[in-house]
Amino acid sequence: MNMLALKPELLCPSFPYLDMSTDIQVEGETVYFDLTYGCNVLNCQIKAETTYDTREVTDQFSGCAHDQEYEVLVVDTRTHAVVTDKDGIESPIGLRFKLTDAQVHSLNEQLKYYAEELADEEREWCDQVHEKRKLLEAIDVLIRRPASATETTLAEAMAYFKMLIEESTQGQIEVRYSDTTQQLPF
Repeated sequence: MNMLALKPELLCPSFPYLDMSTDIQVEGETVYFDLTYGCNVLNCQIKAETTYDTREVTDQFSGCAHDQEYEVLVVDTRTHAVVTDKDGIESPIGLRFKLTDAQVHSLNEQLKYYAEELADEEREWCDQVHEKRKLLEAIDVLIRRPASATETTLAEAMAYFKMLIEESTQGQIEVRYSDTTQQLPF
């Protein structure tokens, strides 16, 4: 009975000699990864838990900093991984095993980088939405301007509008002007 307490790997195997590969895939809360030893590969999966982290980001338009909260998946040594495929390593498919502390640390680092990349993409998307909103506000100003507006005011608004188009997403926004009383010269 004491032998089981001294040898926990008898209850749940582990592969301490296998290294974590640098390529992971995430689908929902399931993380797919490879453990390797030379050219031998063990394809595995594990259920991760969702946690939240916060980082400070600076808005490129206003220069103001704000906190961005984003999801980070984490795994621990208590959750068992499952072998899904193998190449050169003798292990039954479907075997549940325990990750070592080093493997868990490596996998969590990769999951943190993955979460930060997703947060960067989300921030870039929000920045593009902000740019498009500024363009729509400029269009609204031009459309609501009375017909008796002086040409200099209209020229200033047009110059501002052109500047916004050049600044936003490399001019990839398609603008359609539906008011036929005033045609925009671009």
